[in-house]
Amino acid sequence: MTTFVKYLDQVEIPSLGTINVFNTIDLTGLYDSDATGVIVQAWNSNVGPGADFMTTVEVGTPSTHSTRQRFLPYHWMQTAISLVGGTSISVKPASANQKLYIAGEIFDDNAVVHAAPIYHNLGSPFDVWQNVTATPDGTDVLGDISAVIVRSVSGGAGKIGVRQGGTTSPHDTMEWEQGMTWWVVGVNTSGIYEVWTGGKDEDENYYFAEIGYIKKTSRVTTVAEYYSAGDIAPGTQGSFGALDLTGVVPANTVTAGFWWYAQSMPSALEAAYLRNTGSSEDDNSLTGLFNDGPHHQTQFVGVDANLACEYRLSDALIELYLMWYETTVGTDFAEVETNAHMGHGVGAHATTVHGAEAKPVISGAGGAVAYMGVS
Repeated sequence: MTTFVKYLDQVEIPSLGTINVFNTIDLTGLYDSDATGVIVQAWNSNVGPGADFMTTVEVGTPSTHSTRQRFLPYHWMQTAISLVGGTSISVKPASANQKLYIAGEIFDDNAVVHAAPIYHNLGSPFDVWQNVTATPDGTDVLGDISAVIVRSVSGGAGKIGVRQGGTTSPHDTMEWEQGMTWWVVGVNTSGIYEVWTGGKDEDENYYFAEIGYIKKTSRVTTVAEYYSAGDIAPGTQGSFGALDLTGVVPANTVTAGFWWYAQSMPSALEAAYLRNTGSSEDDNSLTGLFNDGPHHQTQFVGVDANLACEYRLSDALIELYLMWYETTVGTDFAEVETNAHMGHGVGAHATTVHGAEAKPVISGAGGAVAYMGVS
């Protein structure tokens, strides 16, 4: 088993309930019931002026933390939702133009998803990096944690950036108005990661939450200096084509997380999107991302046996950075999810076996995994 699984094709949640009302949506049958969390992807098909809004959170989340996300025409965004407390999520759609999908899953394979998000106040001082300490569950201690799974919501035109404690990745990671995204970011030896916000006190639209964490026994590796590692965007691609990740991720990588970033953009909708090799996710209506910059979004994708995925990119000003990846080792195997869960295909798991036996093997000196940039 792996910690993160990206579906070959995302699964649409068929009904989002009543407009402008919080609806409890049961996801039973749409995802693997062993998963402790899901990555959801929202999309707005509105082609007119203005914007629609949606709120997607855990059931029982206080209204003070139920910030709406703003969707311009054809925009998409992903975020992480805990399902430790049950099989349902809470969704407040603003119009029939919106769709919500399950893009993938999180499992407790050397990872922990909190039963409820742990919210951190992004108050003053602003425009500086603030230290945040990871929160271990149960008998776990800070020394067990290598990375955190977090999500952010930005109100107005505020900046929200996330990086490993003590690293130098830049703060200019502006999130477009009321945008929402999720991150996997490393922690330092004291369990600290850093958050930058350009918000204002008591602004109800600025929220930052820890959804869970990755243990040092996992095979998830974070790239500490992800910005200085360099832009890997290979150039514009009008329709989907192969993105070769050879030399970017190691052999046996099965999933990777990326950061799309535009420092400057023309005032036009631009497309940037990653999908699994062989996916049929729509290359026209699901790929809107940037309207005018600077803006950003994160996205994760399955990586095939040739260390490739597929991408579409409409403007060379949009940059792409690797933030994390997950590997299988030795005789371990990867679960490559199709949209097959509970009637969405031929089986619940299509597995690619990288050896004779489907058993996990941990590599590294003394049985420990080596993490890039994590000491």
